[in-house]
Amino acid sequence: MAPRRFSRRAISHEAWEKIQNTSRKNIRSQRQTHSDICKAVNSRRTIEKNEKFQKRLREVRARCARNGDNAVRLCCIGLTKSQVIDMNKDQWSLLLNKLEIERDGPILNPNSLCDMRYKHASLDGIAAIFDGRLCENIKKVRISEQYTWTAAVTMIFPQWNERPCTLIIDLAKGADELAMALFETAFTQSGQVQHIMTRGGPKLILPVIEFTLKGAKRKSIARVFGPKLSAAIVDGFNPEGSLEEESTENVAMTIKGEGAIFEIFLDPLRAVELAKKLYI
Repeated sequence: MAPRRFSRRAISHEAWEKIQNTSRKNIRSQRQTHSDICKAVNSRRTIEKNEKFQKRLREVRARCARNGDNAVRLCCIGLTKSQVIDMNKDQWSLLLNKLEIERDGPILNPNSLCDMRYKHASLDGIAAIFDGRLCENIKKVRISEQYTWTAAVTMIFPQWNERPCTLIIDLAKGADELAMALFETAFTQSGQVQHIMTRGGPKLILPVIEFTLKGAKRKSIARVFGPKLSAAIVDGFNPEGSLEEESTENVAMTIKGEGAIFEIFLDPLRAVELAKKLYI
């Protein structure tokens, strides 16, 4: 029997399929090679960009010296990585010069920012917050330009509300009465010596004229300063049994002879509402 012969068409068709398959393999191989090359190039570019970015941040830190860390932080927040990297040398040099000029200013040096300070509360203002007895004890200050009397009550607001607001009340009299009401402490001065007696505690004899009391109870604060102020005090009460017996060191009283100075730490947002009444 004669061997079977394949038609030219069948052979050519098979050959064409082989050519197609080979071509597809080459294309896939080329694509893979091209992809590998792109990945390698992109990887090198990424490394170079990261190195350039880090180098420029080091330049910022060096030029801004004492406030270098804050300058770097602001650059990372305010600028994208691409913006830092893509600046040409002249633009980058101008920015570095500007940062160096401003390194001790309020933008790069937050410590240079002054707290907002309000002085001389109005007499009507303290009457709207405190009871009559406390208002009488607060020192009065006359403003010569306006020929009016004001109260020695100061509020200090932090620039960014990151810290409590400080309320300072200067007392002209009544320190002994308020020390007992707030801290259950009595004191007498003999020359340069203070005799201090706390309820349920020892008697102290200190060779000082000034001393500071802390640890007022919640119920005592509300009784002396009223509900509006007590509600604004920073929540730092130490639990001691019932809620009313909780105490806080956010109310301090520094005794100075017959007078005294209160330093009270308030929540900044609630303190704003008090300021609207005190400084009308």
